[in-house]
Amino acid sequence: MSNPYDPSDSGRQESDPHHGDGAYGSGSHGDDSSGSYGSQPYGQANPYGQPNPYGPAPGHPEPHGVGPYTSGPAMKTNGLAIASLVTSLCGLLGFFCGIFGLAAPVGLVLGVIGRRQVKENPMTQTGDGLALAGIITGAIISVIMAIFLLLYIAFFGLSIFSSYNY
Repeated sequence: MSNPYDPSDSGRQESDPHHGDGAYGSGSHGDDSSGSYGSQPYGQANPYGQPNPYGPAPGHPEPHGVGPYTSGPAMKTNGLAIASLVTSLCGLLGFFCGIFGLAAPVGLVLGVIGRRQVKENPMTQTGDGLALAGIITGAIISVIMAIFLLLYIAFFGLSIFSSYNY
């Protein structure tokens, strides 16, 4: 018995009187120029690599990049948010060492500005958590430093006005 799917099998061609002279081409299976099923329409090499001939769907922009699953614009961490956390932590170090003691209020201000910038541009910037951590750390250290400064002035600052001579 002959295989109807094998193009090299000539047994079917001899026994089928309609093979080769019909409306579907010359009868050579797999020949792309014949217009039969499986050939590429209009001479295109790969229709899947071609752009959509109908354009994008209404209300949806044409996708950028390769394929429909592109990531979009790159998200960058806000520099002021990073600087806020770093300077607030330097203020914490300065609280114990005496160096960089005024860095905590600077970190607080940088955190507020950085957080505002991140909220204004949520599609391009990240770092809201860093800015918030800088705000909280800077505020706590600033308040503690203010309390210690007031206590220092209360105990040692008023001693210059006393009349005791040691």
